[in-house]
Amino acid sequence: MDAQTSRARKKEKTRQQLLEAASRRLKTDGLHASIARIMADAELTHGAFYAYFRDKNGLIVESLRWAMDRTARMVAASIPADLPPAERLTRFLGFYLSPRHRQDVAEGCPVASLARDLGRASPELRREFAEELDGMIEQRRALFGPPGTPMARDQWIGVMCTYVGALILSRAVAGSDHPLSDEILNAARSFLVGRNDP
Repeated sequence: MDAQTSRARKKEKTRQQLLEAASRRLKTDGLHASIARIMADAELTHGAFYAYFRDKNGLIVESLRWAMDRTARMVAASIPADLPPAERLTRFLGFYLSPRHRQDVAEGCPVASLARDLGRASPELRREFAEELDGMIEQRRALFGPPGTPMARDQWIGVMCTYVGALILSRAVAGSDHPLSDEILNAARSFLVGRNDP
């Protein structure tokens, strides 16, 4: 391997490290997370930022793509393709609507963590989010529909809105010493699993 190839690989590895750090920090702190904290999380100097991104919006767009792609790959890899569609969905909901996922914001769903902030972001960021979300809708309706026949788009959007909304509400009241947080997760899971039973 020549020196130029080695430098390019090292730069790409560092860029991926930076995207992972940005994804985690943006999900926990929101879109106002500072570049300084993101760079520190990635164990890089603040001055190194501009070697990878033109500005903060560029970082947000790329880290959003990175997080959505990572989530899609993790979901697809964790659910055996040979299971019936209803069981695949049940497994997914068992993780998504769980106390563990509720607590692990940094590693969790970027949609539930960032939707509120993105709704008030620039048109460019909202457009990027819309495109990424549309891709996720298509990937998931294919994953959870019968083989070769995706679930109806409007049906899947309804399912997705229910589980994402439930996670957001459950997080909003978690740690309040009130049982509602777990009740929300359990009710949404029971509702969505029940509606897909034969």
